[in-house]
Amino acid sequence: MHASVQNLLKSSMGQDDRKELMRIVVKSIGHRASKLDAQNREEHGLELTLLRQAECIYDDIERDIEAWDSGRLGGAFCGLGDLFFDAGRLAKAELMFSLAQAHSLRDNGPDHPITLDAVCALGRIYGRKRRYKESEDLLSDALAGYTKLVGPEHPSTLKVQDSLGAVYRRQDRDKEAEDKFRQALSGYTRVLGPYHRDTLLSIENIVRFYAQRNRIDDARRIYEQHLADCKTAFGTEYATVVDRIHHLITLYRDPNRQTEGEALRTEIDNAVQNVAEDHCITYQTIANVGLLYLVQDKFKEAEDALWEAVLGNEILCSMDDPLTLKHMTNLAVVHVRAGHVARGEFTLRKVLDLQDESGVRDDELRERVLGYLQRIQARHPAVAAEEIPLESQGLRPGYVRSRL
Repeated sequence: MHASVQNLLKSSMGQDDRKELMRIVVKSIGHRASKLDAQNREEHGLELTLLRQAECIYDDIERDIEAWDSGRLGGAFCGLGDLFFDAGRLAKAELMFSLAQAHSLRDNGPDHPITLDAVCALGRIYGRKRRYKESEDLLSDALAGYTKLVGPEHPSTLKVQDSLGAVYRRQDRDKEAEDKFRQALSGYTRVLGPYHRDTLLSIENIVRFYAQRNRIDDARRIYEQHLADCKTAFGTEYATVVDRIHHLITLYRDPNRQTEGEALRTEIDNAVQNVAEDHCITYQTIANVGLLYLVQDKFKEAEDALWEAVLGNEILCSMDDPLTLKHMTNLAVVHVRAGHVARGEFTLRKVLDLQDESGVRDDELRERVLGYLQRIQARHPAVAAEEIPLESQGLRPGYVRSRL
């Protein structure tokens, strides 16, 4: 239900009727959100619509939390929490999952899937907020509950293993983190197969862990084997294979491995020609090639690649799409590294403006952008304004560029 319709109906109803209407709205949005298919690009627009509607009803919920004590709303609150969490709105997600946990605990008991989902989500949020003791306690409870309810190798149980690994990694408890990541990856591979989305995400987790610990050979070994398996299963033109290649490139940013990185870049150039142009992975791949150029201090090539990623993702999705804004942020970094500090600062501020205009804020990206701006202001307190070019050689003009 559109926000303007909600407001019109609420203004013409009594208090009890308004509360009942809002419960219906919460159930409608929350339950539809819980059924979103993350792999279906056609549902991305629906997710943004649901998120905007969730933003509209959040204030009503927060304003009078006690009024929401009645009704079986645990599942609906979980759905709203997922929307906010995926958008990086951790404070709002925390409230929704707290309400979901309270409702489901009362209505269903401690071992119900909705209760465990809410507990697991709260544990992940607390981990992001560096409240590690609370995070570990909640995730341990969720792990015990899922193991009892669905077994040790159910995807829900394995997801908690991965989340616990991330909490341990942030605390530099490397042995425990590696054990959890390996248990999760082994389970996903056996239960879901090597090409399932959850298996791929689990591979990303353990590879990121190894890369952060400078165990590049361990990370590369896992990824090279996985890439070979994907090629055998899908062929070199499949979008998922292209996605794997561009992630592997990040492991070749070491100046001593530039030759191998360039070989992979050539492989990507050939593969991208055969992947549908209107696929977000294509532009994510191009962006990662740009980041490879950035590490090699090839600023012109990096700028061209990231501009193409920005323009392509904007046309494919929208100007305020999270991936478009991510590519714009990386483009700003290239500007600053290349010495165009004012241009980089301008682009970063444009990212913040677009977030504010859309009403959908990614707190994690926002924190990153603000951190860049603080460093720019500290190192370059008096930056002269630069002209922002509307064209860049070799790239087609696009909406983002014209607005910049």
